[in-house]
Amino acid sequence: MHTGALQDLKIVEFASFVSGPYCAKLLGDMGAEVVKIEAPSTGDEARMRGPFPQDLPHPEKSGLFLYLNTNKLGITLDPSDPAGYDILLHLLREADVFVHDRTAAQARALRVDYETLHRANPRLIVTSVTPFGHTGPYAEYRAYDLNLCHAGSEGYLLPGGLGHQMFPGRPPIKLGGHAGDYDGGVAAAVGTMGAVMARETWGEGQHVDVSRQEANIALNRVTFVTYVSEDVVPRRDSRAYPFAGLYATKDGHVVLRPTENRHWRSLAEAMGRPELADDPRFAERPARIRNGEAFNAVVGEWTGQRTTREVFEAAQGVGCPTAPFASSREIADSPQLKSRGFFTEIDHPVAGAWPYPTAPYRFSKTPWSARRPAPLLGQHNQAVLTGRLGLTGEELTLLRANGVI
Repeated sequence: MHTGALQDLKIVEFASFVSGPYCAKLLGDMGAEVVKIEAPSTGDEARMRGPFPQDLPHPEKSGLFLYLNTNKLGITLDPSDPAGYDILLHLLREADVFVHDRTAAQARALRVDYETLHRANPRLIVTSVTPFGHTGPYAEYRAYDLNLCHAGSEGYLLPGGLGHQMFPGRPPIKLGGHAGDYDGGVAAAVGTMGAVMARETWGEGQHVDVSRQEANIALNRVTFVTYVSEDVVPRRDSRAYPFAGLYATKDGHVVLRPTENRHWRSLAEAMGRPELADDPRFAERPARIRNGEAFNAVVGEWTGQRTTREVFEAAQGVGCPTAPFASSREIADSPQLKSRGFFTEIDHPVAGAWPYPTAPYRFSKTPWSARRPAPLLGQHNQAVLTGRLGLTGEELTLLRANGVI
């Protein structure tokens, strides 16, 4: 009976907030066993970040923490204490992967650097997820998503819109939410699985050194290298158009992209103004580029008198590239997502039952499943430390009294 594609993989996670926990979550969602280590008393930083139900902060009710830590066991441990380090080492001797978010110097100080851990378990894969990686002049710098959004060039690629026409003189901005942090987690999960596959060949673990800055840059792809090849600072191409792009409607926004002449002819027909197709200002693409401001005024007047759905259906019906901007409510109510069961309810002993995103893939033989909700702080101390490592109840009491767990 398969319980997950990675059901035999054992992971220890010693990371906080988003990137490291997201890496471990992605692997845990595919069946890997993840033991999450949190600081005694305080726990993961994400526990005190929202959103919270009724906007009331509570360490067991953070939506961010609950999402990032489903399908994990949770223990508290202070590896800087000698007794805590011995426990960590015991766990890692039996683990396949160790995910942490300490810089090179921090890792050496805690004795969780790859060289030290390799001697204890040569098959162990150590994945470090840090702002700038373990090498280079910025290796010991601290940074959050705000810093890395700009260090990874994302800030200058946003906002796009119509370039100078829509956002004249607007400075760089940050991506919404923790998008850059999630990018780092995805890169770490992919790198980790590459190392797992390599170990099947060579029989030995390795260090997967993930730079969250580089993860951001890598996702920019061609847009970022425009500077290298053309010596210009670009805005994101998907929104930075010399004509067309983002338009306001009566109840939101929609994207229209009549790039080819046939697109423009069909859109002009749908607008009820077929004569615009032959207007010398707009008839050919070069003319539409030169007269982008006039073009947008004409199309914008039409979209502004209609709902997003009306504009989208009219453009879609005649084959003009278009896309509506969906609200969070519309996404939650999407019939497509409902038909695929993308959201599922998970019941947490303190936070209660809430809908959670599942996974963007479907396995035919090892499907995604919500095996357990995010752990309470220290919830599995006894199960892991006593049941697995053999510590007695008296030893747990002493460790707790000394602040080790």
